[in-house]
Amino acid sequence: GGDFTPNTCLTWTDGGWSVSHNLVFDTYDHTSWVTEDGVLIIGGDYSDTTEMATWQGTTEQRFDLKHDSSRSCLIDEGETFLLTGGYYSMETVSRYGMNGWLEDLDNLNTGRADHGCTMYTNNDGVKTYLVCGGYDGSYLDSCEMNIATTRSWSYTTSLPRPLSFLRGVTES
Repeated sequence: GGDFTPNTCLTWTDGGWSVSHNLVFDTYDHTSWVTEDGVLIIGGDYSDTTEMATWQGTTEQRFDLKHDSSRSCLIDEGETFLLTGGYYSMETVSRYGMNGWLEDLDNLNTGRADHGCTMYTNNDGVKTYLVCGGYDGSYLDSCEMNIATTRSWSYTTSLPRPLSFLRGVTES
């Protein structure tokens, strides 16, 4: 997917790019989730559904999304994932599994799109979700966290400056 090729997936192989999948649904501003079956392409500006790009080179529709996910951020929980915010559902946080929507968590305190998000283990050994930056009509520096055993979000230390289109990784 993407602005200029919304119905194909490109893969880096042997030092070059090639089309690995032809998608059924056009998509851009989407997110994705790597699974043992392949890569699940999730929503985006043209799509309110998901499509599995299998490791064997085929594609198949999986499930429709409960909320729009354009420009949202995905937190990989292993067997499930959280979709946080997004351009048309800025406050929403939803949990999905391989077969679709499971539950909504409490809304973010500040709705946002184009933000960064991750999961880490805090000093007490508890999974913690972190959402930072993004855009809500202006660029954001605020961060919110959620302790995995709760549903609500609370503000935490802000970024040093407003940032959007954040990307990050969590090291084990």
